[in-house]
Amino acid sequence: MPEKKVHTLIVRISILIFIVSAILFLYSAFGFFNNSSSNVNDWLVIFSGVFVIYSATALISAYAIKYQDKRWLKKLAKSTWFLLPLLMLLIAWKADASGFIAIIRIILLCILTYLVLIHLYLYTKPISLTGTLVLLCIMLLGMFLKRNYIAGAGFAMLIGCGLLSVGSLMFAIRCLFLSENQVYFRNITFFGGIILSLSFLGSLFKLQHWPGAGPLLMTSFVLLILGTVFLLFTIHSSGIIEWSPVFKKIFTKILIPWAFIFFIYFSRFLIPDLFDMIWAPNPDRIKTVQTTVTGFGMKDYAIEDKNGLGPIESSKLK
Repeated sequence: MPEKKVHTLIVRISILIFIVSAILFLYSAFGFFNNSSSNVNDWLVIFSGVFVIYSATALISAYAIKYQDKRWLKKLAKSTWFLLPLLMLLIAWKADASGFIAIIRIILLCILTYLVLIHLYLYTKPISLTGTLVLLCIMLLGMFLKRNYIAGAGFAMLIGCGLLSVGSLMFAIRCLFLSENQVYFRNITFFGGIILSLSFLGSLFKLQHWPGAGPLLMTSFVLLILGTVFLLFTIHSSGIIEWSPVFKKIFTKILIPWAFIFFIYFSRFLIPDLFDMIWAPNPDRIKTVQTTVTGFGMKDYAIEDKNGLGPIESSKLK
């Protein structure tokens, strides 16, 4: 498929999804802030907001790829590696900013984050694994901090899982422009990237105990199984041996996070103890019941009132 047609198709679908999800988001948010008693508004706020973000991501990716020959855009995206940490330090230093200043900071933070992801997943070499491995390490760090209830766990999880989710979608769209005439490569990289994006998003929601985590995790779990089964049954006839070295390395780049998230999901069946450690519930919901036992573990009891005798507690008989 020619690049121009791919770009046009992505833009049209992204705009349509963005408009519909934005309308649903505004409608549900209006009911949510008006203290509506229905839980429908809560679900609409969450999932319509997710669709707004990811449709905007697809739109940004399509235009970033279209104008990737612009040197100033590449330099700007690369420079955000230094600007983003400075902005994050500024936000941490002046956390008590006024409402208007806080909104400006959030907007700048979103713009710089997208520029970092554009450089990482769209402008670097498609076979580069550095960014993916770094984000996977940050995700593992967040899971370790979360399990041990150490400060900063939520931030690390948001950086690791969140950026991996958005970046996987960006790379999936990039693969549409790299596939040339390899239909199998195009389908497996594009849909594989989308499944990875949903899987990391579901992991983020589940580990952070956010509303909507259950359906999102189950959806990504089913898609991960179906994608793995499809890959196992079709890879032998895909002609992968005849692929170019670049295509093979791109395929490997997708397989590494796929194997990682597959292991995390299926640790429930492979290593149950590890699964309990990873998906432990919120510590606020864990209540340790301490019971005080006396003697040989026998509970005190009261003697019934018979023949005019009042109840006598067994403790008075000792």
